Amino acid sequence: MWETFQVIMIVAPIFLIILIGYGFGRLRPGSGNSDKLINDYVLYIALPALLFLAIARADISELKQWGFIGASLVGIGIVYLLGMLIAKIMVMY
Repeated sequence: MWETFQVIMIVAPIFLIILIGYGFGRLRPGSGNSDKLINDYVLYIALPALLFLAIARADISELKQWGFIGASLVGIGIVYLLGMLIAKIMVMY
């Protein structure tokens, strides 16, 4: 029960921000370039800062998940090789 409450307290602010953004968009649909400004802020400032803080506060043992890291690297390698193969095939034709 306590874990459920903790999850709700973590996720609730995120959904609240989404709800506020949705409401703002519905009330002011012709707000000009404000959506680009908000997207740029989130992409280039807020999200990198949030990721940095999350990693900086994490315990080193939480970051050592070799199975996840290995699976991610294998997936990235497979997608890279498929992309290279498709690019070579497209250049041939």
